Amino acid sequence: MALDTYANLQTSIGNWLKDTTLSSVIPDFVVLAEARFNREIRTPEMEAVVSSSVSTESFAVPTGFLEMRSIWTDANPDIALDYFPPQQFKQLVASNETGAPRAYTIIGESIYLAPVPTTGTTVYVSYYQKIPALASNSTN
Repeated sequence: MALDTYANLQTSIGNWLKDTTLSSVIPDFVVLAEARFNREIRTPEMEAVVSSSVSTESFAVPTGFLEMRSIWTDANPDIALDYFPPQQFKQLVASNETGAPRAYTIIGESIYLAPVPTTGTTVYVSYYQKIPALASNSTN
């Protein structure tokens, strides 16, 4: 049997289980497998780069964000930002420095920059993104 569609994948899992009482939880098995893949797998196909013009202290992590690879500002030459844990980052921000961002941290669903950009600064974020859910795709 081909595993080319989500329905065929569910049928194949059911055939392997040989237990028709579990057919209603097969979608849960797929969701759990996808969660495990997103925790454990990092491949080049999962890498993405987005850019954003930022003039505030923070901006939202990209859609499907799993893990940061790198972050830099569009300058000449480009400036790679250093990661600081949130507590150290708060101390850095408390110094009230101004100028081009040199550091970042992630708190919740936001990326914070320091110093806070005073004008629109283009920031590039290279990150690992989630594997698209099989249930939302017609083919595997």
